Amino acid sequence: MPIFGFRATRIFCFCSCLIVTMLVGCGLDRLQPELPDLVTGLSLTQLEEIQDDERLTDDEKRQAIRDAVGAPETDEGDRLVEFLFTFNVP
Repeated sequence: MPIFGFRATRIFCFCSCLIVTMLVGCGLDRLQPELPDLVTGLSLTQLEEIQDDERLTDDEKRQAIRDAVGAPETDEGDRLVEFLFTFNVP
């Protein structure tokens, strides 16, 4: 008799966890937290506008990003600009 109670308890716990997991997962994809700005002086919206501007060449887009964030003409500034240039805006 104790074995049956133990199995029933395990099955109940498993099913409960499964149901709770399914319920918790429902609707969470609708929560879209607002992302903060990446860098002071450049919002995600502005970055996306620069990236999507078809009139600009890649070098002009990089320069626009550099001007917006005030990145220096150093290796660190180049890495920051390249990161922002290739960043996939959600």
